Amino acid sequence: MKMADNISKTVSETNSKEYEDMYRKSRICLTYSDKFWRKDVDFIDGKCYYKGKEVEVK
Repeated sequence: MKMADNISKTVSETNSKEYEDMYRKSRICLTYSDKFWRKDVDFIDGKCYYKGKEVEVK
């Protein structure tokens, strides 16, 4: 395997993992809020926070 192929594969895997993580976070948080993309909702340690207050995921 060439160095360029190896780098490309690593970048692709990283992007895929980041995408999957963001998708998982958004699925959880979007179950109760459409404001996730406006940064009002945070996902920290498996919990969702809306404007700094912890909220229960339904």
